[in-house]
Amino acid sequence: MVSHDSDSQMFSWMQDFLDSPHFSQATVRIYRAGLDVFNRWCFSSGIVIPCEHHLVCFRRWLLDNYKISTASTYLVSVKLFFSWLGKHGYHQDIAQDIPGIKVDRSIPRRDYLGEKEIRFLLKRMSRNAEKSHNIITIRNYLMVLLMVSCGLRVSEVARLNVDDLYMSSETHRLQVHGKGRDGKSDTVNVPKEVVSEIFRWFEMLGTLHRGMPMFMSLGRNNTGGRLCSRTISQIVKRALREAGFDSPRLTA
Repeated sequence: MVSHDSDSQMFSWMQDFLDSPHFSQATVRIYRAGLDVFNRWCFSSGIVIPCEHHLVCFRRWLLDNYKISTASTYLVSVKLFFSWLGKHGYHQDIAQDIPGIKVDRSIPRRDYLGEKEIRFLLKRMSRNAEKSHNIITIRNYLMVLLMVSCGLRVSEVARLNVDDLYMSSETHRLQVHGKGRDGKSDTVNVPKEVVSEIFRWFEMLGTLHRGMPMFMSLGRNNTGGRLCSRTISQIVKRALREAGFDSPRLTA
């Protein structure tokens, strides 16, 4: 936006909106991303005070520049913000008549491996880990094994610590936290065969300490640093390709 006064006022309102106690941290990140995109679009378009026509143009721009699911999420953020402004009397709700962007849930956005294909992938990765005795190969196999056996998402694997594995009623469990969770309140059962692989991994790591990442970088430039979700996703995608599953719709 051009006017510094209107700019600072809008930013102030946005911050008040995002400070709502009803929003989780994950929700705030999503809404902030959508509002940031809207702010940048207004600035590049020379818009000082947005009106309904501007939102119509913004909606069209989103559809031209983002995947439909992302465009829908960003537009929802902006619509909710202007609805909040209208309810508090700060600004007219210029978004109330702007149609949302409908995502067709009947069309699967991703492909999934079947049970037979999963068994093939795990068997191949396990065999490679046994043959190579390579710590990176073993690490990658365990990450995929946890995703398949415990239903963990990439973000949850990335945030695992070595002390997240514990015993409960003679059953091993993992504390997990990921997208949308405020803390480590969720737990999953860990099958015995997976527990043995985790312990083998711990032996390879050597000295363990509380808060230590379960999966870390083993490269030259960042040894010991926690693997990020993007890197883990790339590792899984590479393992899929090497196993012969090279569909662009297959993701971690």
